[in-house]
Amino acid sequence: MQAEQAEEPAKVPLMVVGVGASAGGYEAFREVLEALPDRCGFAIVFVQHLDPLHETMLPSLLSRATAMRVVQASDAVPLEVDTVYVAPPKSNVVIHDGALRIHTIESVRERHRTIDVFFESLAGDRHERAVGVLLSGTASDGVNGLKAIKSEGGVSLVQDESTARFNSMPRAAMLAGVADLALPPREIAQELLRIRDHAPEIAIGDLAGSHGDPDVIRQILARVWSVSSVDFSSYKWTTLKRRIMRRMVLNRVTTFDEYLTRLESDPAEAQALYQDLVISVTNFFRDPEIFAVLKDELLPKLYEHKPQHSPLRVWVPGCSTGEEVYSLVITVLEYLGENALGAPIQVFGTDISESAIERARAGIYPESIESDLSGDRLRRFFQKRDAGYQIAKPVRDLCVFARQNVFKDPPFSNLDLISCRNVLIYFGPDLQRRVLPMFHYALNPTGYLVLGSSESIGAFADFFSPAHSKHKIFAKRSVPPGTMPPLSRIDGAFDRNALLPQLREEPLRKFDPQREADRFLLDRYGPPSVLVNEEMNILQFRGRTGDFLEPAPGAATLNLLRMAREGLMVALHTALHDSTLRGLPTRKEAVAYKSPNGVARVDIHVIPIVGPGERRERFFLVLFENVTRDLSAADEAEPPTLAPAPQAESEDERLALRQELAATKDYLQSVIESQESFNEELRSANEEILSANEELQSTNEELETAKEELQSANEELTTLNEELQTRNEALGKANDDLNNLLNSINVAVVILDTELRVRRFTSGAGKLMNLIPSDIGRPFVHINPYIVVPNLVDVLRDVVDKLATHELDVRDGEGHWYSLRIRPYKTLENRIDGALLALIDIDSLKKNAARTRQMAEVEQTIAEVVQAPFAVLDAELRVQRLTPAFSRLIGVGREGALGQPLPTAGGGTLAHPVLRSMLEAPPGPMRVETIELDLPQGRRPVMVSVRRLAGAEDEGDIILIGFGV
Repeated sequence: MQAEQAEEPAKVPLMVVGVGASAGGYEAFREVLEALPDRCGFAIVFVQHLDPLHETMLPSLLSRATAMRVVQASDAVPLEVDTVYVAPPKSNVVIHDGALRIHTIESVRERHRTIDVFFESLAGDRHERAVGVLLSGTASDGVNGLKAIKSEGGVSLVQDESTARFNSMPRAAMLAGVADLALPPREIAQELLRIRDHAPEIAIGDLAGSHGDPDVIRQILARVWSVSSVDFSSYKWTTLKRRIMRRMVLNRVTTFDEYLTRLESDPAEAQALYQDLVISVTNFFRDPEIFAVLKDELLPKLYEHKPQHSPLRVWVPGCSTGEEVYSLVITVLEYLGENALGAPIQVFGTDISESAIERARAGIYPESIESDLSGDRLRRFFQKRDAGYQIAKPVRDLCVFARQNVFKDPPFSNLDLISCRNVLIYFGPDLQRRVLPMFHYALNPTGYLVLGSSESIGAFADFFSPAHSKHKIFAKRSVPPGTMPPLSRIDGAFDRNALLPQLREEPLRKFDPQREADRFLLDRYGPPSVLVNEEMNILQFRGRTGDFLEPAPGAATLNLLRMAREGLMVALHTALHDSTLRGLPTRKEAVAYKSPNGVARVDIHVIPIVGPGERRERFFLVLFENVTRDLSAADEAEPPTLAPAPQAESEDERLALRQELAATKDYLQSVIESQESFNEELRSANEEILSANEELQSTNEELETAKEELQSANEELTTLNEELQTRNEALGKANDDLNNLLNSINVAVVILDTELRVRRFTSGAGKLMNLIPSDIGRPFVHINPYIVVPNLVDVLRDVVDKLATHELDVRDGEGHWYSLRIRPYKTLENRIDGALLALIDIDSLKKNAARTRQMAEVEQTIAEVVQAPFAVLDAELRVQRLTPAFSRLIGVGREGALGQPLPTAGGGTLAHPVLRSMLEAPPGPMRVETIELDLPQGRRPVMVSVRRLAGAEDEGDIILIGFGV
């Protein structure tokens, strides 16, 4: 009893593994099961794309690969450990409160999303105890489900592409960045066991009670900040700890201190944790009712108060990979209808994750979005791609995606709508109090704020009024000045320097007094200079350069030539051009220019710097050295271009003009050379483009040919598929006929393969041979049949190897007789493919034969023992049995009397009318008469006793006759 109580808690699985697969997934999952022990300690749910018109045989097939219990999932069944549940065909399986629920699939679209449906329910029910595994398959089902599992703190695994028969599903998960590990099937099994053993918090099953020093967790978050510049310290700690523990499980560490040590030694792990912290789950038209309200109620009100040609401005903070943004744009375009052409629409999507923003800009999504979008929307707003679907370019052009930290970066303004759904739930109270005033500031007076179903405006009820309470839609309220809290950037909730002593002490460890002295001398006595790249853009200012550079009017720019003060541009351009061509330092002396204090002269020194590596990027250090040497009167004279020249030209003025003219010629020559070089590059590029165009045309022709060949092959495959379907239907009918035949005949049949493994058996054979359905595939030598057959396995091998046929009469343990017939199993090609055992019940035949032999012996004994004349006649009065005394009575030997009619036997001695009437009388009681007969011994009276016995339906009567002499 105590043992039973000890085992009871183990039946409830702490970890649930969802396995999704499509084409080629059965073999991979079988490998996973074969590599798992019989007691793995968790429950497994296998969801595969199945034919909805046929019942699945997966439970029986998979049971051969594992000793765990394999069952087809049924409704309202609680999950148990060490059990494999197989999803039934034409059904969606979900998990709720630890029990499976079965929902019938109503549409074709749902059939292509069964894995996503289960994974998403698994994430919502098991949270950090969920593990998703995606195996071989086509399309992209399961990607969104794995993303949901990661978001809830679970682990996601996919099959390595090189081992998958069809790698579309694993590849889609890898490209989407939702797979933690890609492994072969057997290594997936080992990873599942490792996750089970290295997840202490999961084993406890109590996230809120999991241990972790707050200071250690803050240091972990500080490490994340060091690689991302994002402060997560004010996020909800339950979410943070769940995501951190997920990384702990993957890194095989059991405490937060160990994980912090890992982060300190591995910046890549800090980046991976950052990606986990910013992951969020979204999809197209999530909560369709909200978009219906937007289209029917909010948009009419927004456009009613909007001036003509004024753009509709929408902001989606925390947009993730863009599904919410595009859903809003599609809704607006559908509302505008024919008026959408040229309508000004500006939709901004921002997120803290750069990778998510890049995916949103690309607008490419997997085929699984078909379940979220109608066929009409897919045709109007999407374009089919090899990788799935891409948002049409006119829709993408209406959207602007940018990386933004909503706590640090300025918000957008003059917005008509802000959709911030399921983002605030990740923020702590302090962040929510800072974000909501920002949203109020960003909205127009008639604007709306849309929150998630689990979110609210909290203490800001005076600043937003409910516009649609059910769907958490709020309208902006006007508030008196000074009542709204001031907007402020959130610079961080903790002192990162205090939490990162290594980062703080790093400058001290690298302190070099000589370098510091050099830096001081350069800053104090070095000439003003700038570092520029090949495009003349300034990368760094060194010293005070205001005398030589100033911001140019117009758009802000750091281009050196545009910032150069009047008189310096020509000299700078010429010097940089010469240095670029020759790769050597270039110097321009005594260049006159207009400084803030008047006309001055400067020496310009350009030093080229070549970067390391294969790219060998080039940079230029431009030094400005004020002219302090003694100048001649001509040198001190103001350049003619910078001040009006007097009427009387002196020799010095002419010299200055010649110098400036020479500089201008040099500048023009450099411009000409640059233009010629540019023209040469253009001609070369044009030739390359022409060549590429010819190659593209050739490739296009080849693609057209390949397309025609593919179309032809597709038609052939379609025909072949139809033939295979027809053959499959015929095989199905033949299989049904065979099953009905085997179940209807009263013959026990067992079919074995060439290795003497059980292939099939009838229900009768199951009882006699001690077989159950899970024995299919097991060696027959492991079966202990109820019938007694010496050396049965040797007989079977003899049948398979030598094509012998055996027929044996055998008995079971209760003594019941059967005829055992063993014959080779032949295919249509007359190939031996095993053996066939047939057991026919012959117990009644055996017993009747024995009884008949026994009765014959008894009758023979009676006939020999009895001394009175006695005979047995058939219905035709022929003698069948007789005693020796009867032979002596009629004077005929035994052989002469048997088979002869009684009236004629013995020469007619028994031919008497009375005797004949007694013999022909109907069945009834014994008749006794005394009559005189002419016997061989003489005429004398004889007492005759006759009785006719009625025979069976198909047999005649039997007549017994006796004589008393």
